[in-house]
Amino acid sequence: METETEHNIKISDLTNRLYECERELLEKSDLSKRLYNCETKYNDVSYKLTDTEEYLEYTKSKLRECKTTNGKNYTEKENEETPKPLAESLPSFCLNLTAGIHKIQIPKGRVSDVVCDGDGWMIIQRRINGNVDFNRNWAEYKDGFGDLNDEFWFGLDKLHLITSSAPHQLSILVNSESASSYNFKIGGAEEMYKLYKMQNYADKYLFFNNEEEKFTTYDRNNGPGDDDSNCANYAYGGWWYSNYCEINPNSHNLNRLVGSDEFEFNTTTIKIRPSTD
Repeated sequence: METETEHNIKISDLTNRLYECERELLEKSDLSKRLYNCETKYNDVSYKLTDTEEYLEYTKSKLRECKTTNGKNYTEKENEETPKPLAESLPSFCLNLTAGIHKIQIPKGRVSDVVCDGDGWMIIQRRINGNVDFNRNWAEYKDGFGDLNDEFWFGLDKLHLITSSAPHQLSILVNSESASSYNFKIGGAEEMYKLYKMQNYADKYLFFNNEEEKFTTYDRNNGPGDDDSNCANYAYGGWWYSNYCEINPNSHNLNRLVGSDEFEFNTTTIKIRPSTD
């Protein structure tokens, strides 16, 4: 039988081990925070590097133009304006731009190719022929996918930055029939790109009870219910689902909107522009 002294020594030893475990946990927590900060800094540097590379190409093209203009070298040209960084020289929206693909400046100094319709709208989703599979994972819906000359999804991350920078309205065209919304806005990645506003929506057949819902994909269930009832697994496409797994224009079935037994469609186009009110 151990003595009281031996018993106390064991208790003291266990207490010291417990303190050591707590210290290690605190060190790991601090390391996790440092890793997160490093990742954030890396992303910021990556965006700036991309912008710098594009600015360098822009400057090189200007130099080539100047060398061939009237046989003069760039350094010999008078009153030549110093070119601005590419992002600063670009428009921020599709307003006053012709129909087609353009580069625009979006918040955080980023540059993105976008599709403008010629009436001030920027297209963020288009389905016309079923060439592109919209049953994609979370990362692909976040960054965007498809072909801007064909079918595509613009990307939740860029959509958040744009709709957070200024009030926007949204328009959805189904078989050339349109419905508009004002004050359209979605949250950021930390909020799972929650659909904040859909006020004054003229026809809510595409957004029935979707306000305040988070975006869901087959590999990231942020909607109501457990993973077994993930609406994206039923509809085969990412969307802001509510309790009913309702209509989803990103459905795999281009001929019928999921959730509607009566409404068939051939094409969908979703677009946004700054509110004019």
